[in-house]
Amino acid sequence: MASTGWCYATVKDVVGADTVVVVAASKNASVPPPEKRITLSSLIAPRLGRRDGTTEDEPFAYAAKDFLRKRAIGKPCTFKIDYKLDSVPGREFGSVFLTPQNENLALSVVAAGWAKVRVSGEGLARSPYYAELEASQQAAEAKGLGLWTKDAEALAKAKREPPQEFSAEALLQSAGKGKPLPALVTAVANGSTLRVSLLPHLTPVTVLVVGTQAPSMAPRPAPAAANGSSAEAPAANGGGAEAANGAPAAAPAADPMAALARHFTEMRVLGREVRVVLAGVDKFDNLFGSVVYADAEERPVDLGEQLLRAGLARCPEWSVAMLATNEAFKLRNAERAAKQAKAGLWRNYVPPASAGARLSDRFQGPVVEVVSGDCLVVLDSASGLERRVMLSSIKAPRLPRRAAPAAAARQRGVEEINTGETWAPEAKEFLRSRLIGREVSVVMEYTRKVGGAPGPESLPGAGPERTLVFGAVFLPRADGKDSGDKGAPAQDNVAKMLLIRGLATAAKHRSDDERSAHYEELLEAEQEAIKGKKALHGARQPPPNNVRQLSAKAASDYLPFVRSDRHKGPVTAVVDFVIAGHRLKVVLKRDPVQLPFALAGVRTPLRAQQASAGRPATQDEPHCHEALALTRRLVLQREVELDVEAVDRGGTFLGSLRTTGAKPINLGLALLEAGLAQLSERFDPERTAGGREMVAAQERARAARLKIWESYVPPKPAEEGAANGNGNAMAPGEAAEPVVISYARAAEDFFVQMGGGERLGYIAEQLAALDDEEGGAPPPALCVGDRCVAKFSADGQWYRAQVEALGKGEPGRPSYEVAFIDWGNTETVPAASVRAMSPALKAVDPQAAPASLAFLKIACDPELSVAAARMLAAEADKPGLTARRMGADPFSMRWAPRKLALLLQPVGQAGAFESVNARLLAAGLARLAPPRGRAAAADGVAEVLEALGEAESEARAAHAGMFEYGDPGSEDEEEAAPRPKGAWGRK
Repeated sequence: MASTGWCYATVKDVVGADTVVVVAASKNASVPPPEKRITLSSLIAPRLGRRDGTTEDEPFAYAAKDFLRKRAIGKPCTFKIDYKLDSVPGREFGSVFLTPQNENLALSVVAAGWAKVRVSGEGLARSPYYAELEASQQAAEAKGLGLWTKDAEALAKAKREPPQEFSAEALLQSAGKGKPLPALVTAVANGSTLRVSLLPHLTPVTVLVVGTQAPSMAPRPAPAAANGSSAEAPAANGGGAEAANGAPAAAPAADPMAALARHFTEMRVLGREVRVVLAGVDKFDNLFGSVVYADAEERPVDLGEQLLRAGLARCPEWSVAMLATNEAFKLRNAERAAKQAKAGLWRNYVPPASAGARLSDRFQGPVVEVVSGDCLVVLDSASGLERRVMLSSIKAPRLPRRAAPAAAARQRGVEEINTGETWAPEAKEFLRSRLIGREVSVVMEYTRKVGGAPGPESLPGAGPERTLVFGAVFLPRADGKDSGDKGAPAQDNVAKMLLIRGLATAAKHRSDDERSAHYEELLEAEQEAIKGKKALHGARQPPPNNVRQLSAKAASDYLPFVRSDRHKGPVTAVVDFVIAGHRLKVVLKRDPVQLPFALAGVRTPLRAQQASAGRPATQDEPHCHEALALTRRLVLQREVELDVEAVDRGGTFLGSLRTTGAKPINLGLALLEAGLAQLSERFDPERTAGGREMVAAQERARAARLKIWESYVPPKPAEEGAANGNGNAMAPGEAAEPVVISYARAAEDFFVQMGGGERLGYIAEQLAALDDEEGGAPPPALCVGDRCVAKFSADGQWYRAQVEALGKGEPGRPSYEVAFIDWGNTETVPAASVRAMSPALKAVDPQAAPASLAFLKIACDPELSVAAARMLAAEADKPGLTARRMGADPFSMRWAPRKLALLLQPVGQAGAFESVNARLLAAGLARLAPPRGRAAAADGVAEVLEALGEAESEARAAHAGMFEYGDPGSEDEEEAAPRPKGAWGRK
């Protein structure tokens, strides 16, 4: 700040009756402007003592300072430095005039009697207005003003009373929260920490502006010890080494924007009278409150809100929680505005990227499912898609995953389902009873990523990373009354409904967290529930709500209790879960028991199933998801009526189901009318209520060729099939497929690739780009059944594989026995040769299928068995080979639970007599093993067996192979093994 001539400035602070601090106008908004401390020329004013009691005030010191403070603080001025004294280094003496009235501050202080004129001879440094000062002093002395008073009472009060012991907690208890106290700001530690004197007793207090946290200024350097070394231990970062070498340690730097935030506060409240509205006290006895000052137009202004709006402070949740809801809302809005304007601390602020693919920010539709007390599934009416929505800024009690049944429960035939945290079932039931099927409006607000932590998925936060979508859900009011806001629709915030009843709590967001636009209303609703001690906030425990689950053994015993009769009527239940279009799980209303339920005689397309218990994996049947979606929309979590007819071996109850209400819906009838279900061949319309309507509905769907009936062709009389050259007709619907034998263990145990190899080409392209570097690190420990990519030792190439067993490697070096699912061979590979399989590769089914030659039993003789394998290998090497599927048998591999029985034929040969199966029979390397039971009666099997029998007859006649010394298949050489005692079945 220039000081050679008159300069313009603003009085920032008054240190004493003869000293002021002035600050220049700001030219750079990013740094505080320069300031200067000026002692008024030729004045002597009484000095203030320390408030800790170490020194006392001189008489009238505070009154003199307060006079100048009221006169000059915050006002524009001009100043000029008059002189400096060598005896007082660092101090500058000058003249200060207030503008625009051109008032000389030194002259005003002397005229009021609050300072004396320093005696100064001619030629010595003194004020240019020395003569006027002397005249004003003589006038004040004559009138007995200020320091010159003779009033005994004024002289007795000339010094401030010593400060008393202060307790922030005691002050809050005596004054009460929300009580405004007058105070004078005496110092500013940082933008949100003030030193004030409570009026009228001038009690010194430190006040932290509630709801704000400004950057802290750098701490003062520690005083040097007597020997010149630092009084504190050297810092761990090397600061002590500099001190040891004689170099001064670097002072800790202030936080960014700290000086600017401090200047902002000083220019508004330093030296001014304010009102401190008490808000709370922390555990360190620090007093928190709102600081309200008057602006230029004498309007009250909240300092905390101004700091946040300027981006010079943050809004910490632990602090803003002390405020009332409406006050907290103002502070959060101010911080949000600063973020959007990228002001101050938020100059580099980047809003969090939304990870969720939102179809729209607002949508409407019916509620399809209530997942928990704070999670809904809503059908978007515009897009027809189901969207999962988490309720913004609330947290409901958790419903844990269902645990495995205990041994004691299994013995009783029931399993008790854990209901989770207290009030969790009540929160879910509250939403279910009010929202299911109701039209709601959803406003999407923010997204949040969760999970991604290592460990079992049963642990909180573990499992793959997910993105949760949060929104505000509004339910139209049944009474149609206005919500209170002018022009606002008559609707209720679902989250607020939960909070008012104490069935959820408001989320405790961090300062930078996104939150609901109605967060303040939610906090008010939570406070209302706390005052009323509702649910989660009270001591009362909810009634027990344990739901039992019947085992298959106990289902038949429970059937009489749920079977409908003319007197009791249908059973009322709530649909708890939808497994498929026609399979459900229901919970009875009169007895909390969960039952598996299926529509009797009605079958919808099934979803894909994994292989288990010897059953092969299955693919999605056409329109299965549409049937599932329709059932969910019609009955999920709704009250329904059941007409139970029977129970099957698996413990599933069979019958019909319809919704309750003015317009009940028969689920089976609705599925049949939509073309998403078909009746069983054994369906008896006379035994089922509404059976004739269901038959008629199926006929209408067939005629219109809806969904599953789109390819329906009415049955016609069977036509005679044309025989091929050898008299072997193809089975109806059967066609030969291209096939490649990829791996063979023996003639009766080999693997084939069917379908032309298009998918194999795609897999090869994906694996070609994978090498050791791109593959990354080996995955974590794999389990049996996990899919992966493994390197084959013979060619060093990557192939898709599945873990069949854990190898016995060296300690610390695990290995895996894997099966290459696209080829059939197995190998033990080290963990270093295993990589994770991408989702794109996982989506492709295994391309190698285990197979055997249909209707053949290979010779047991080792030489003949080897010869049979060589013949099969020779046929496999020939270009072009086709196969007809003649059946399947159980298989042991996890990824291939079924073993195909194939009739292998060269390309262009349609007859079974030219097949590879027939050639092995003709060479005497195998014998015919005709099927039994239903397999023998299948279409086309008789013709194939006839051709293969001719080939076997040729081998017998020529005494080839196994027939060289007779007929190994005769009853004299092979006797049937005796049936064990107690065996059942066909004799």
